[in-house]
Amino acid sequence: MINTTSWQPDTCGCVLYYEWNDALPPASRVTTPVDQVTLADGTVKTTVKCAAHQAAATTTALHTMVRGENQGKNRALNAALQSLPRLQTTVNGRAELVEGVGINAVFDANRTLTFVVTGIDLLPAEQSVLDAAVAAQYQPAVVR
Repeated sequence: MINTTSWQPDTCGCVLYYEWNDALPPASRVTTPVDQVTLADGTVKTTVKCAAHQAAATTTALHTMVRGENQGKNRALNAALQSLPRLQTTVNGRAELVEGVGINAVFDANRTLTFVVTGIDLLPAEQSVLDAAVAAQYQPAVVR
């Protein structure tokens, strides 16, 4: 059966839709970007481009741009956490930020990724390690 999924990434204001076939094994599934979907009640939902992604010429190009930014942000966030163990703890076998610490990821109009670390004062050496870890995963990036 063909399913439709909507995705609103945390990296921009786009609203994306894609289709996939659940009859295929998960490892074989391919997602196909679509311009619009019709819900069971007849409502039509259309892909929305945010201001930062207006240049995307096709729905596939839009998905590629947004997915690339999102995956890059996720890799950079993971690298940040791995580079500074004191920012994280393990809860039920999962790495999480220590209580009171936050890392917010924001893209500016030029698509520069900025991580804002809150709830902890980073030592200069830690800031350098964090900057390098993030920059190795995503360019351009800034850590504050």
